Amino acid sequence: MSNSSVNSALPAVALAAEIVEREAWLDLFDAAPQAARAAFGLSSSRIGGMGLLASRGIPITEFNRAMGVDTQGPLPHRDLLAATDWLDSHAAQGWAFQVAPASHPASNLQTIEPMGFGPSGSGWAKFVKWVAGPTPARLPAGVDIRIADAATAASFGGTVQAGFGVAPECAEWFAALVGRPGWCCFLATIDGEPAAAAAMFIRDGAAWSGMSTTLPDYRGRGLQSALIDARLNEAAARGVTWVTSETGQPSVEDEPGFSSYRNQKRGGFERAYIRLNLKRTD
Repeated sequence: MSNSSVNSALPAVALAAEIVEREAWLDLFDAAPQAARAAFGLSSSRIGGMGLLASRGIPITEFNRAMGVDTQGPLPHRDLLAATDWLDSHAAQGWAFQVAPASHPASNLQTIEPMGFGPSGSGWAKFVKWVAGPTPARLPAGVDIRIADAATAASFGGTVQAGFGVAPECAEWFAALVGRPGWCCFLATIDGEPAAAAAMFIRDGAAWSGMSTTLPDYRGRGLQSALIDARLNEAAARGVTWVTSETGQPSVEDEPGFSSYRNQKRGGFERAYIRLNLKRTD
Protein backbone atom coordinates (compact mmCIF):
# COMPACT_ATOMS: atom_id res chain seq x y z
CA MET A 1 0.00 0.00 0.00
CA SER A 2 1.21 3.52 -0.79
CA ASN A 3 0.37 6.84 0.81
CA SER A 4 -2.06 7.46 -2.04
CA SER A 5 -4.19 4.65 -0.55
CA VAL A 6 -4.67 6.50 2.74
CA ASN A 7 -8.03 7.98 1.80
CA SER A 8 -9.52 4.62 0.79
CA ALA A 9 -8.37 3.03 4.06
CA LEU A 10 -9.03 6.11 6.19
CA PRO A 11 -11.25 4.68 8.96
CA ALA A 12 -8.78 1.86 9.74
CA VAL A 13 -5.77 4.17 9.44
CA ALA A 14 -7.34 6.87 11.58
CA LEU A 15 -8.34 4.34 14.23
CA ALA A 16 -4.79 2.97 14.44
CA ALA A 17 -3.37 6.51 14.52
CA GLU A 18 -5.66 7.61 17.35
CA ILE A 19 -5.02 4.48 19.41
CA VAL A 20 -1.23 4.51 19.20
CA GLU A 21 -1.13 8.22 20.06
CA ARG A 22 -3.40 7.61 23.04
CA GLU A 23 -1.18 4.79 24.28
CA ALA A 24 2.01 6.84 23.78
CA TRP A 25 0.76 9.76 25.83
CA LEU A 26 -0.68 7.62 28.61
CA ASP A 27 2.64 5.78 28.85
CA LEU A 28 4.50 9.09 28.80
CA PHE A 29 2.49 10.19 31.85
CA ASP A 30 3.05 6.81 33.52
CA ALA A 31 6.82 7.27 33.07
CA ALA A 32 6.94 10.60 34.91
CA PRO A 33 9.15 10.58 38.03
CA GLN A 34 7.57 11.73 41.28
CA ALA A 35 9.33 15.11 41.12
CA ALA A 36 7.71 15.86 37.75
CA ARG A 37 4.32 14.64 38.94
CA ALA A 38 4.46 16.99 41.89
CA ALA A 39 5.85 19.94 39.94
CA PHE A 40 3.26 19.81 37.16
CA GLY A 41 0.27 18.19 38.84
CA LEU A 42 0.28 15.29 36.39
CA SER A 43 -2.50 12.74 36.29
CA SER A 44 -4.10 10.47 33.70
CA SER A 45 -7.04 8.10 33.42
CA ARG A 46 -9.11 5.99 31.03
CA ILE A 47 -12.86 6.23 30.58
CA GLY A 48 -14.81 4.47 27.83
CA GLY A 49 -11.85 4.10 25.48
CA MET A 50 -10.78 7.69 26.04
CA GLY A 51 -7.35 8.57 27.39
CA LEU A 52 -7.50 11.53 29.77
CA LEU A 53 -4.48 13.73 30.48
CA ALA A 54 -4.21 16.53 33.01
CA SER A 55 -1.48 18.92 34.10
CA ARG A 56 -2.35 22.17 35.81
CA GLY A 57 1.34 23.04 35.82
CA ILE A 58 1.57 22.80 32.01
CA PRO A 59 -1.61 24.59 30.90
CA ILE A 60 -1.59 23.69 27.19
CA THR A 61 -3.91 21.41 25.25
CA GLU A 62 -1.31 18.67 24.66
CA PHE A 63 -1.21 17.99 28.40
CA ASN A 64 -4.90 18.63 29.13
CA ARG A 65 -7.28 16.70 26.90
CA ALA A 66 -9.45 13.69 26.22
CA MET A 67 -7.91 11.55 23.46
CA GLY A 68 -9.35 8.64 21.50
CA VAL A 69 -12.89 9.98 21.85
CA ASP A 70 -14.09 8.31 18.65
CA THR A 71 -12.13 5.05 18.81
CA GLN A 72 -15.08 2.99 20.06
CA GLY A 73 -17.95 4.69 18.27
CA PRO A 74 -20.78 6.40 20.15
CA LEU A 75 -20.01 6.74 23.85
CA PRO A 76 -22.66 6.63 26.57
CA HIS A 77 -23.54 10.08 27.78
CA ARG A 78 -22.49 9.01 31.28
CA ASP A 79 -18.92 8.34 30.02
CA LEU A 80 -18.69 11.80 28.47
CA LEU A 81 -20.02 13.34 31.68
CA ALA A 82 -17.55 11.31 33.73
CA ALA A 83 -14.68 12.47 31.51
CA THR A 84 -15.87 16.06 31.85
CA ASP A 85 -16.00 15.79 35.63
CA TRP A 86 -12.55 14.19 35.80
CA LEU A 87 -10.94 16.83 33.59
CA ASP A 88 -12.66 19.67 35.45
CA SER A 89 -11.22 18.26 38.68
CA HIS A 90 -7.68 17.57 37.45
CA ALA A 91 -6.84 19.53 34.29
CA ALA A 92 -5.92 23.13 33.57
CA GLN A 93 -8.67 25.41 32.33
CA GLY A 94 -9.12 25.25 28.56
CA TRP A 95 -8.82 21.46 28.31
CA ALA A 96 -10.28 19.85 25.19
CA PHE A 97 -12.17 16.88 23.89
CA GLN A 98 -10.21 15.88 20.78
CA VAL A 99 -12.65 14.50 18.24
CA ALA A 100 -11.53 12.66 15.10
CA PRO A 101 -14.69 11.68 13.21
CA ALA A 102 -12.51 10.03 10.56
CA SER A 103 -11.67 7.22 12.99
CA HIS A 104 -15.22 5.90 13.23
CA PRO A 105 -18.36 6.25 11.08
CA ALA A 106 -20.34 7.39 14.12
CA SER A 107 -18.71 10.40 15.75
CA ASN A 108 -19.37 11.72 19.24
CA LEU A 109 -19.28 15.30 17.95
CA GLN A 110 -23.07 15.66 17.95
CA THR A 111 -23.23 14.53 21.58
CA ILE A 112 -20.39 16.66 22.92
CA GLU A 113 -21.37 19.98 21.33
CA PRO A 114 -24.77 20.20 23.12
CA MET A 115 -22.86 19.75 26.40
CA GLY A 116 -21.53 23.29 25.92
CA PHE A 117 -18.46 22.60 23.78
CA GLY A 118 -17.45 23.89 20.36
CA PRO A 119 -14.45 23.85 18.00
CA SER A 120 -11.51 25.97 19.16
CA GLY A 121 -8.92 27.17 16.66
CA SER A 122 -8.18 25.39 13.39
CA GLY A 123 -7.54 21.98 14.97
CA TRP A 124 -4.62 19.60 14.64
CA ALA A 125 -3.42 18.04 11.41
CA LYS A 126 -3.07 14.27 11.80
CA PHE A 127 -0.40 12.88 9.49
CA VAL A 128 0.23 9.25 8.53
CA LYS A 129 2.79 7.44 6.44
CA TRP A 130 2.77 3.87 5.18
CA VAL A 131 6.12 2.21 5.88
CA ALA A 132 7.10 0.03 2.93
CA GLY A 133 10.84 -0.25 3.45
CA PRO A 134 14.00 1.76 4.13
CA THR A 135 13.89 5.53 3.56
CA PRO A 136 16.85 7.33 1.94
CA ALA A 137 18.39 9.25 4.82
CA ARG A 138 18.76 13.03 4.56
CA LEU A 139 21.71 13.41 6.92
CA PRO A 140 23.42 16.84 6.90
CA ALA A 141 27.20 16.89 6.94
CA GLY A 142 28.68 16.60 10.40
CA VAL A 143 25.44 15.32 11.98
CA ASP A 144 25.27 12.03 13.87
CA ILE A 145 21.93 10.48 14.89
CA ARG A 146 21.73 7.57 17.29
CA ILE A 147 19.16 5.88 19.49
CA ALA A 148 19.74 7.13 23.02
CA ASP A 149 20.85 4.66 25.67
CA ALA A 150 21.60 4.81 29.38
CA ALA A 151 24.79 6.79 28.72
CA THR A 152 22.98 9.47 26.70
CA ALA A 153 19.58 9.47 28.42
CA ALA A 154 20.32 12.69 30.30
CA SER A 155 21.44 14.39 27.08
CA PHE A 156 18.23 13.30 25.36
CA GLY A 157 16.04 14.54 28.20
CA GLY A 158 17.90 17.82 28.48
CA THR A 159 17.73 18.44 24.73
CA VAL A 160 13.96 17.89 24.60
CA GLN A 161 13.45 20.08 27.68
CA ALA A 162 15.63 22.91 26.38
CA GLY A 163 14.33 22.66 22.81
CA PHE A 164 10.75 23.13 23.94
CA GLY A 165 11.69 25.66 26.60
CA VAL A 166 9.79 23.87 29.36
CA ALA A 167 10.61 23.66 33.07
CA PRO A 168 13.88 21.97 34.15
CA GLU A 169 11.99 19.15 35.90
CA CYS A 170 10.92 17.93 32.45
CA ALA A 171 14.47 16.85 31.59
CA GLU A 172 14.43 13.93 34.03
CA TRP A 173 10.91 13.02 32.90
CA PHE A 174 11.85 12.82 29.22
CA ALA A 175 15.08 10.98 30.04
CA ALA A 176 12.97 8.30 31.75
CA LEU A 177 11.65 7.24 28.32
CA VAL A 178 15.08 6.02 27.21
CA GLY A 179 15.07 2.21 27.31
CA ARG A 180 11.41 2.08 28.33
CA PRO A 181 9.45 -0.67 26.50
CA GLY A 182 7.85 0.62 23.31
CA TRP A 183 9.98 3.75 23.08
CA CYS A 184 12.85 4.68 20.72
CA CYS A 185 14.52 7.97 21.62
CA PHE A 186 16.78 9.65 19.06
CA LEU A 187 19.55 12.13 19.74
CA ALA A 188 21.21 14.19 17.00
CA THR A 189 24.66 15.64 17.70
CA ILE A 190 26.96 18.01 15.86
CA ASP A 191 30.64 17.80 16.71
CA GLY A 192 29.66 15.64 19.66
CA GLU A 193 27.27 18.22 21.11
CA PRO A 194 23.52 17.56 21.47
CA ALA A 195 21.60 19.51 18.84
CA ALA A 196 18.17 17.93 18.36
CA ALA A 197 16.01 15.06 19.58
CA ALA A 198 12.86 13.12 18.79
CA ALA A 199 10.99 10.06 20.01
CA MET A 200 8.86 7.23 18.64
CA PHE A 201 6.44 4.91 20.44
CA ILE A 202 5.58 1.54 18.88
CA ARG A 203 2.62 -0.70 19.64
CA ASP A 204 0.71 -3.30 17.59
CA GLY A 205 2.43 -2.55 14.29
CA ALA A 206 1.84 1.21 14.45
CA ALA A 207 4.11 3.98 15.67
CA TRP A 208 3.58 7.43 17.06
CA SER A 209 6.26 9.99 16.19
CA GLY A 210 6.69 13.06 18.38
CA MET A 211 8.73 15.10 20.88
CA SER A 212 10.67 16.54 17.94
CA THR A 213 12.73 19.58 18.77
CA THR A 214 15.98 21.33 17.84
CA LEU A 215 18.04 23.58 20.09
CA PRO A 216 17.89 27.22 18.96
CA ASP A 217 21.53 27.43 17.85
CA TYR A 218 21.08 24.51 15.44
CA ARG A 219 17.76 25.33 13.79
CA GLY A 220 17.50 25.63 10.03
CA ARG A 221 20.08 22.88 9.36
CA GLY A 222 17.71 20.08 8.34
CA LEU A 223 17.94 18.18 11.62
CA GLN A 224 14.22 17.51 11.91
CA SER A 225 14.09 16.08 8.39
CA ALA A 226 17.00 13.81 9.30
CA LEU A 227 15.23 12.71 12.49
CA ILE A 228 12.07 11.90 10.52
CA ASP A 229 14.11 9.64 8.25
CA ALA A 230 15.86 8.00 11.21
CA ARG A 231 12.51 7.15 12.81
CA LEU A 232 11.03 5.83 9.56
CA ASN A 233 14.02 3.55 9.04
CA GLU A 234 13.86 2.27 12.60
CA ALA A 235 10.12 1.71 12.18
CA ALA A 236 10.75 -0.31 9.02
CA ALA A 237 13.39 -2.39 10.79
CA ARG A 238 10.88 -3.19 13.56
CA GLY A 239 8.09 -4.23 11.22
CA VAL A 240 5.90 -1.17 11.74
CA THR A 241 3.14 -0.65 9.16
CA TRP A 242 1.99 2.91 9.88
CA VAL A 243 3.74 5.90 11.43
CA THR A 244 1.61 8.79 12.62
CA SER A 245 2.22 12.26 13.98
CA GLU A 246 0.24 15.42 14.59
CA THR A 247 0.83 19.14 14.64
CA GLY A 248 -1.10 22.38 14.53
CA GLN A 249 -3.25 22.90 11.45
CA PRO A 250 -2.53 26.28 9.81
CA SER A 251 -5.55 28.36 8.89
CA VAL A 252 -4.03 28.76 5.40
CA GLU A 253 -1.54 26.39 3.80
CA ASP A 254 1.45 28.75 3.74
CA GLU A 255 0.82 30.41 7.12
CA PRO A 256 4.13 31.38 8.79
CA GLY A 257 5.21 29.64 11.97
CA PHE A 258 4.10 26.10 11.13
CA SER A 259 7.50 24.53 10.46
CA SER A 260 6.45 21.18 11.96
CA TYR A 261 3.54 20.98 9.51
CA ARG A 262 5.87 21.58 6.58
CA ASN A 263 8.48 19.14 7.92
CA GLN A 264 5.87 16.36 7.93
CA LYS A 265 4.95 17.03 4.32
CA ARG A 266 8.59 17.13 3.26
CA GLY A 267 9.07 13.80 5.04
CA GLY A 268 6.47 12.14 2.82
CA PHE A 269 3.68 12.11 5.39
CA GLU A 270 0.13 12.66 4.19
CA ARG A 271 -2.39 14.69 6.14
CA ALA A 272 -5.13 12.15 6.70
CA TYR A 273 -7.58 14.34 8.59
CA ILE A 274 -7.98 17.34 10.86
CA ARG A 275 -8.81 16.61 14.47
CA LEU A 276 -11.04 19.08 16.27
CA ASN A 277 -10.35 20.54 19.70
CA LEU A 278 -13.70 20.97 21.40
CA LYS A 279 -13.55 23.42 24.31
CA ARG A 280 -16.16 25.09 26.45
CA THR A 281 -17.99 27.86 24.66
CA ASP A 282 -19.20 29.70 27.80
